[in-house]
Amino acid sequence: MTRKEHGICKLCLKESKLCYSHILSEFLYKEMYEDQRFALKQSGHKQKKQQKGIREYLLCGECEKKLSKYESHASRILKNKCDWPSPEHSGYFTLKAFNYQFLKGFFLSILWRSSVSKNQLFDQVNLGGNEEDIRLRLLGEDFGGPRNYPVCMFTLEDNPLSFYDEKYTLGNFHFIQPPVRKRVEKNWAYIYVYMGFKVLQFSSFRVSLSEKFDNIYLQPDCWRIGLLTKENNPQTYIDFAENVKRIFS
Repeated sequence: MTRKEHGICKLCLKESKLCYSHILSEFLYKEMYEDQRFALKQSGHKQKKQQKGIREYLLCGECEKKLSKYESHASRILKNKCDWPSPEHSGYFTLKAFNYQFLKGFFLSILWRSSVSKNQLFDQVNLGGNEEDIRLRLLGEDFGGPRNYPVCMFTLEDNPLSFYDEKYTLGNFHFIQPPVRKRVEKNWAYIYVYMGFKVLQFSSFRVSLSEKFDNIYLQPDCWRIGLLTKENNPQTYIDFAENVKRIFS
């Protein structure tokens, strides 16, 4: 039976029965449930294993339904990586068969929910005045252009733990790392890690980015997803490997 509690919906601000909503979409955890792997939960400066997805009484039924269409579309794209075209020589996957509005809505909804969440896992996410702007955009389904709250995504070629043991393949690389705030050029962004993807979500409507970002953030007609390898980005693998090995060993 669906758990519900009476209160104020964080999205529409109406009093209603609230759903026990996921902060990060349920499909991001699904492979961990099946594989009996664990998400990472932050507790102070420590991280520990957690098997269940993070939920809170957050949204009314109508708003839950509004955001679920974005999740369904993102799930079809991210879970079917085997159907993506082969990466280019430049090291990018280029996707064209997607709905820009639905994908942008998905990433913004995760960012917004992370900011309004009371869970320690999302302590670093504080959008300030942009939290209200994103709430209104989610309500009105107006996500702006590709340079408004831009999002970039990268995928790992190998499981970072393969540094230590060859039994670790990309197929069993299922963990979620708490979002981390980072300065990128002159802009603040949050880094999310899930399903073998590293997502860079900028937290301002207007950003100032150099030309190197022009082709890699989500755009209406094209989405170029970077391929991170041990050769072109070794530090990413080292950082992931050390962090995950410390949790799962």
